[in-house]
Amino acid sequence: RELEHAGLDRILLSMREGETCLAMLGRSPEIHLTVSMLRCLRRDSLPIALPESSGACGQDGDALEHMLQKLELVPGPRRLLHGIEHGSTVLVGVRWLEGPTVLSDATSVDPLDTFRLLSWNVGQGTVPVWMEAAVASMRLAERAAFQVPEIVIGAPAGPPFEGQ
Repeated sequence: RELEHAGLDRILLSMREGETCLAMLGRSPEIHLTVSMLRCLRRDSLPIALPESSGACGQDGDALEHMLQKLELVPGPRRLLHGIEHGSTVLVGVRWLEGPTVLSDATSVDPLDTFRLLSWNVGQGTVPVWMEAAVASMRLAERAAFQVPEIVIGAPAGPPFEGQ
């Protein structure tokens, strides 16, 4: 959706929730606006490179990069001093939705929802790469909806290893 004043989008992207600022836009006539960021739903696109063994490779054999769409439903607190990295143990609640995409209607709840509690060590090939990318983009106690491309859902979990 287009904003009424050019440059207002850059101001909004730089603001934090609860922040208020005085914005001066345009040159002639100069427009002064008081802008308050009350709440926003943050959207993001996360790149996912599937391994060559997934069958989703380009003509030259290189892994294709697919995009995972993220919609933040409930923000988590500010990031702590540590991050999610290779070998970190994570505990994640997952609700698989069937039917219409959650990103198009974040308020709809399908009665066929299923909920799972998952725990794994990041980077050990336990879950699909798209799930690790989703978790790495989140904060503690954050709730988000992800739209996963169909080709990515069927891709094998992480890097292959003996005994997998």
